[in-house]
Amino acid sequence: ARHSGPFTNSVYVPLAGRAGYAALLQIDGLVTPVLKASPDTLDFGKLYIGESRTLTVIITADSRLVPGGIPLTLSSSDSSVKVAPFPRIARRRSATAIAYSVTQEALKPDTITGVLTLAPAVRNGSPAAATPAKIQDILDGLSIPFSATVLPKAP
Repeated sequence: ARHSGPFTNSVYVPLAGRAGYAALLQIDGLVTPVLKASPDTLDFGKLYIGESRTLTVIITADSRLVPGGIPLTLSSSDSSVKVAPFPRIARRRSATAIAYSVTQEALKPDTITGVLTLAPAVRNGSPAAATPAKIQDILDGLSIPFSATVLPKAP
């Protein structure tokens, strides 16, 4: 969600041939994020070996980022965390929301931390669409930290 939030800018209109200004225009606004995750962190809590826990994360992308629906893949930095998109995608005029199911599998006792990241989907070994560098920069700017504690089997 880089480059988002409230802003104030001013425009001064000079007087021709004189010192000073004829007018001052102040512009206040709010820039909404082009890409955001909800929640922005995932905590799987404590799990025992053999258990799994599934959480949902929703990625909302400005429709200009996914104009024809550039397919996005959410992936994990840890192989014990599996990510799968839900079949339905909500599209509105201004934004597209994609829900993902994120499952932590408790394989061995450990404290697990990592991140989920977005990338253009790959189909048949190549990206689904050429991703302009500006869009790739926005995708690279979103990461969702996750954590879990895996304990030995309960007594």
